[in-house]
Amino acid sequence: MSVSNNAGSDQRLPPTQNELLCFICQKCKIMTVDDIAKICSDFYKEDEVFAARALLEQALSYRLPRREGPNKCRMTTDDLIKTCLDRNKTLPLYYAADLGRLPAVDSNHGDMSAILLEPQYLREQVRQLRNLKSKVDEIAKSLANREDGYRENFPPLSSTAVLK
Repeated sequence: MSVSNNAGSDQRLPPTQNELLCFICQKCKIMTVDDIAKICSDFYKEDEVFAARALLEQALSYRLPRREGPNKCRMTTDDLIKTCLDRNKTLPLYYAADLGRLPAVDSNHGDMSAILLEPQYLREQVRQLRNLKSKVDEIAKSLANREDGYRENFPPLSSTAVLK
């Protein structure tokens, strides 16, 4: 099961199954809005897009616009994406029960700036772990030295000594 964790998700709201909204919330982090909209409007049927809109409206305090015309599916998908991207909106977590209903995305659709930022983030995490490891090593060394010092200052307990 795949779960989206959109920026404005609220853990108190029950998780909601919807593959389209799960896909949008996940891919908004790494893809452009135009690419997501094109993939969604090509992959999902019109009734799936409108069902996702109705489900999203249940979490909102207002209704999304009703689109008309030949591009109504694409425009509705744009509305869904913009709503999911809005950090001021509190939405439930959306999950996909059927992973086959998530469109396959190739590397051409990735946001290169987000991809390039990931190694920088990982390098920073490694630096922090190295610093933490050196601090732990210093503390362990300090404790080892202290224990030796304490052993010299106190005689060992005899096996016959009993605390009363």
